[in-house]
Amino acid sequence: MSVYRNKEAKCGEVIYDAKLDEKTHAHFRPGNSELGNGIWNYSTLAGEHPMILSNGVVLTEFLGTCQGCCEHCEHDCYARKYCMRYHNTCIPAYIDNTLLLRHKRDDFFKEMKNLFYYNMVSCFRPHISGEFIDYDHFERIVKFTTTEPDCRFYFYTAKKRFILDYLASGKDFPKNLIPWASCYKPEEGDEVYPFRCYVDDGKNPDPRLRGFFHCPKNSPDGRKTGVTCSTCKVCPLGKVNVVVFWKH
Repeated sequence: MSVYRNKEAKCGEVIYDAKLDEKTHAHFRPGNSELGNGIWNYSTLAGEHPMILSNGVVLTEFLGTCQGCCEHCEHDCYARKYCMRYHNTCIPAYIDNTLLLRHKRDDFFKEMKNLFYYNMVSCFRPHISGEFIDYDHFERIVKFTTTEPDCRFYFYTAKKRFILDYLASGKDFPKNLIPWASCYKPEEGDEVYPFRCYVDDGKNPDPRLRGFFHCPKNSPDGRKTGVTCSTCKVCPLGKVNVVVFWKH
């Protein structure tokens, strides 16, 4: 791993630094506590500002991959909260993936192809934490799905313009891919997206979202219910066009 950890970091100092070298490789996981088992995934650094702990120690100075789409969610971002709580297990992997996708993207996709060659991957979700870095990253993920027709792919992205740009090019999304546009709150024109998701605050529910399917992973007060994506299957299979997540 190309990441270096300063265990003695103090206020204003950085814990994790890294350099891109021959030890840098991609990190994939076969699920987690919210996805359940069997949904392979990868993550990158989330947000667009450095992550700083409450004691002033900087986790890493590498910027996240969500540039331009953190207006509504960076403060409440579950991915950043998770990183701050369990940084010793996730930050090094997220940094490696971020560096590869920014600077050696071909290498990342070669490793991703090897993942599918050596494992039975029936469902895959890009960037549990983080976002598409740019349109090329988005387009290459879409293209990759066409090489693995027996796998179900799905993603959420707040960079909704990528979905519109792809559709404007005259192309249709592959049948084994469900592209969820993260719209946050209902706005006029949202219906242009084939699949869209919103966030609902259980303390003050939005009446406009009442009739839509609400993700069962969390209760209205934000607590985990024990349901996972692999048991629900609504998002990976695109069973509905609109999904609402309780704020958590």
